[in-house]
Amino acid sequence: MFLNRLVLLAFVCSSFAFAHDVYACSAGQYLDYGDQTCKECLAGRYCVNDEINICPAGSVSDVGASECTVCSGNTYANEMRTECVACTGANEYLDNNECYTCPAGSYINEGSCISCPSGYACDGSGSSVECPDGTYPNSDRTECVTCDGAKEYINNGVCSVCSGDRLANSEHTACDNCDVGYCMNNNTSCKKCHAGDFCPKVDGLPISCNGMGRPSSNDYRCKKGEYSLAGSVACTSCPIGYTTEYDESVSSASCIPAEPFKLSFGENISVSLPDCLTPGKINTKVVKLKTN
Repeated sequence: MFLNRLVLLAFVCSSFAFAHDVYACSAGQYLDYGDQTCKECLAGRYCVNDEINICPAGSVSDVGASECTVCSGNTYANEMRTECVACTGANEYLDNNECYTCPAGSYINEGSCISCPSGYACDGSGSSVECPDGTYPNSDRTECVTCDGAKEYINNGVCSVCSGDRLANSEHTACDNCDVGYCMNNNTSCKKCHAGDFCPKVDGLPISCNGMGRPSSNDYRCKKGEYSLAGSVACTSCPIGYTTEYDESVSSASCIPAEPFKLSFGENISVSLPDCLTPGKINTKVVKLKTN
């Protein structure tokens, strides 16, 4: 009885092995256990050992595949895992098999979204642009902005303020001083020195002045007998024998002949020498003194 059962079990196992060998499918096919036929593997799947399996994330397959192909570059597998789809936007990047938009303030570098570097602006287009001279990136690094204040300049990628009476140069890349003949107005701008005044530099720095270019101190006004044009660093004296009617004269046309000299020798003795001095020449005139 036991021997008969053993023989029957051996027969069943042998029959199953025979049936399995008959219906074993080729690579790229799977066994339909319902009708015991081999069928071609579906797209997005891979078939080996009679089994059908879905492609792993990030990979795809065509019909009849025995293995899946991993998507490469800036591409990812579509939902059905039948084809690799590219991240089409210049500002898109691939992460965990999905496309994401790289935000402003960042840019795409070797397929990754990274923060915009110092001195650059990233507007969300996927690229970075170096800020030109006289500009710097804003706090979000999304655009280049200008240091447009008279005392503002670019310092290590940020806008800084020049100290003291110094001003920024025209490119706003460094601090500079006002040119000679100019003065500093309220520490914000250089003004051309007003005619009738003079504007030297003191210890290498411009003197202060109002918005009209008039020095704040009266020490820089031209005195009587002197004049100055706008933008002067010193006053010019009138020729010998000439003077000005007022202080703070503004041109050489302000110079007029000086009043005649008058010599007195006591209460009843006096003489005038109107022609004693002329510009560029000294004339001698003999005068006979008379006494009463």
